[in-house]
Amino acid sequence: MNIPYGTKVRCERGWLMLEDGRVICRETSENGYEHFHPDIPEAHQRHNMISALREYYEHGGDVSDVYYREFAPNENDYWLHIPRTMDTPRLTALCLKRLGKIPT
Repeated sequence: MNIPYGTKVRCERGWLMLEDGRVICRETSENGYEHFHPDIPEAHQRHNMISALREYYEHGGDVSDVYYREFAPNENDYWLHIPRTMDTPRLTALCLKRLGKIPT
């Protein structure tokens, strides 16, 4: 399904849906995390921070903050759930520690 950039979607019972009722994906799915976030400033900022951290880790950055058992960044994307589920102050601190700045 092609969804134009900026299209408003709604979350209903854990599903992301178009206004006409078509289901896109689960809100907690990889696609949900990767392509959608609430249209509020904090969500935009979190999306930018997570994207910058993902690039940092995928290009050989120190993974000790997000390494969880066998879920290493070079093997799969399960490690992404760790920064995605961090509260915003902790995510901000991680960006400052690993990137030296807060991405905008």
